[in-house]
Amino acid sequence: MMLVRSAMEGTEYVSLAERIQTTSAMVALARKTAASGAQPEPPPRDIDPRVLVSAITAMILGWASTEDWVWPTSGLDPADKEEVYRQLLEIICYVADLALVGDE
Repeated sequence: MMLVRSAMEGTEYVSLAERIQTTSAMVALARKTAASGAQPEPPPRDIDPRVLVSAITAMILGWASTEDWVWPTSGLDPADKEEVYRQLLEIICYVADLALVGDE
């Protein structure tokens, strides 16, 4: 919420990125987990479709409202925007697939 509020008030994202280290810690953890060969948790079961749609909507709105902050804090290059968007769509579809398959 702080990021969205800051965006609405015109706070510079780069200065926030320098103070908030969570993103870089999460990227480091994701790299470590991927390198370890760890298997993902099994898909969730009994997901209410309304919760699924709400979660996906929150991901999309979260990205849309904090995108300018996400680029510098994650180390993503805005020049790769098309590829990043392709991967985001793939992640969203994967999340939906996990929930829907787990609900059958």
